[in-house]
Amino acid sequence: MELVICGFEIFQDNRWFDDLSMCEEMDEKEFIIKRGLYFSKYAEIYVATEIATRRTVVLKDLFYISDGKVDEKMLVLVKREINIHSALSHPNIVHFYGMIHEDDRYTLVLEYCKHGDLGHKYNRDGLLSTELIKEVVKGIGRALEYCHKKGIIHGDIKPENIFLDSENCVKLGDFGGAVLLSSKEQKKDIYAHGTAEFLPPEVLVVEKKFELTEKADIWSFGVTLIEIMSGENPFSSDEGKDEIYRKIVEDDIIFEDFDCIDELGMDLIEKMLEKDPQQRIGLSEILTHPFLLHSEK
Repeated sequence: MELVICGFEIFQDNRWFDDLSMCEEMDEKEFIIKRGLYFSKYAEIYVATEIATRRTVVLKDLFYISDGKVDEKMLVLVKREINIHSALSHPNIVHFYGMIHEDDRYTLVLEYCKHGDLGHKYNRDGLLSTELIKEVVKGIGRALEYCHKKGIIHGDIKPENIFLDSENCVKLGDFGGAVLLSSKEQKKDIYAHGTAEFLPPEVLVVEKKFELTEKADIWSFGVTLIEIMSGENPFSSDEGKDEIYRKIVEDDIIFEDFDCIDELGMDLIEKMLEKDPQQRIGLSEILTHPFLLHSEK
């Protein structure tokens, strides 16, 4: 079992590196698993202790063997996530320490965020405070600004992918849906593994043929904000994904229904949820919006 860290630059000539042998090899480390966090067919997530440093980390196992055979599509997605996440370094992005390769999986060694994700936090503690939401807007706004400058779309912004560390610093994580803007092939399936309620309309309306841009993340971020500020997702449906997609494309959000959100907060969200991506607010405008500057008395 070898521990490697992938610190190489992947954006210099707009090529996609599928070969993880470019990663720098490190000495083998051992981990003590403390508890499990998540289990599915293709992923398992654990909290663990790195013996050498006594540091608490997250181990994210990504499996690419199905029914005894290599799932080639899953292997591509796993390598894509590793390549993208390992090349990012920002205070508001979950840190990638390295990876372990075994016969049927890659294990990502990631920063542990003590206070968990926002989805579990508001389900457990109730709606977030206005001040914390402002920190979320600023933190995720800065993280996305950094990613977009590197030509990356995150592809799956939602409360469950936004984390809080021990000091309540906001961190963007889970780059399993991320793609390079320069790759036409990756952009074709950018939201194949995204979350239905957070998809932007431009990836669902084929006939309009909108160019897929970083504005896709802005829409998903706007849906995230309305959910963590109100406790409701305007596009949720018990009738399946087709109805969710219809609501995203066809329905106008009745913002008056979300009267628990103040006027400035709703103004920001409304501009983020503009269906035409060309008219949608950008990150520089989000980070200077009056909602962030206004102090409650």
